[in-house]
Amino acid sequence: MQWSEESLVACLTQLQSFKETGERWLEGVPAEVRAAFFDNPYVEQLHRKNTFLIESLFGAYQEDVLFFLESPAPWVVETQKGSYTMQSVQEFAKYLIQEGLGQ
Repeated sequence: MQWSEESLVACLTQLQSFKETGERWLEGVPAEVRAAFFDNPYVEQLHRKNTFLIESLFGAYQEDVLFFLESPAPWVVETQKGSYTMQSVQEFAKYLIQEGLGQ
């Protein structure tokens, strides 16, 4: 898949928004309900779908994208090409493109 910087920023921003919305919702759910919520086939299926979509969209860069989604800025990544420190979604998208995403 060929990515423009604009479309990659839009995708990463949306994925980040989905994650933040889910986290805010979970914060308001009692712990005993949370355990029951995650221990069912439907939620497991949703997790597998998300994993499949991220793998399909980002291929070899899926770990980088998961790191971006799970970690707060700044994001620091060491590669064979060099060290990157990113503060924004735009910088993270540029990093992925520079590393070869979509080529």
